[in-house]
Amino acid sequence: KHPELQPERVGNRTVILCDFGTDTREFSQIYENATIRRHPAEEPCAESLSECLQSHERAIGAHTTALVDAAVLGLGVECTALDGPISGLKHGRKHWINCLAWHNWTLEEIRAGDTWEHLNDNAG
Repeated sequence: KHPELQPERVGNRTVILCDFGTDTREFSQIYENATIRRHPAEEPCAESLSECLQSHERAIGAHTTALVDAAVLGLGVECTALDGPISGLKHGRKHWINCLAWHNWTLEEIRAGDTWEHLNDNAG
């Protein structure tokens, strides 16, 4: 079942959602007033991800799955790995979220058995 999408928010309060090991200096220079949320394994967070996202209208990140939560909650999401906002994609936010499962593994990885090996290794 697909998640229920919240209405899209309008505003400029921005949170940078960092992947593990992200150098945050570049974000500090580009987005002066943005909140920078480091990966929780690197820096304990005072608030939950949900609480953080509730106080922002925009989220920027690269490969973090926190962008999915942000998109579902209605934040404008810019995925730097895609080089732009997901709302600007041909089919927009809903299509992007519904198709995420198809982007976890390439056909080559599935054919080679990498997917099956990964799922079996992580099953227990």
